[in-house]
Amino acid sequence: MVKLSRTMMGLLLLGGLSGCNIASHGSFIASSNINSSNEESLTVLGEVTGESCQTSILYVLPSGEQVATKEAITNAFEQIPNTLQLADISIDDQLKIGVGYSVQCIIVSATALGYP
Repeated sequence: MVKLSRTMMGLLLLGGLSGCNIASHGSFIASSNINSSNEESLTVLGEVTGESCQTSILYVLPSGEQVATKEAITNAFEQIPNTLQLADISIDDQLKIGVGYSVQCIIVSATALGYP
């Protein structure tokens, strides 16, 4: 049996745990409102973006709130006053890696609909 040093075991463990933090997906949703009966009378208010991010120290120790799609959508709704619905929603996941830390973000881009 091969004996591994503590340093090597630590590096293997760190590498394995880092892989758990990496996510890459993209989603598209046609509308954020289940009741679309008013959709035809709504006005396009503009393009909005919302995000939810979390920093991981040493790539595996999370700091702050967990990333959440719901928070990113809420942030997008808050970008333009009187937004009642989001349309043409795209959801993306980004992982930015720096020296000793990483930042994972969920980014929501959409068209805001509402009454002016």
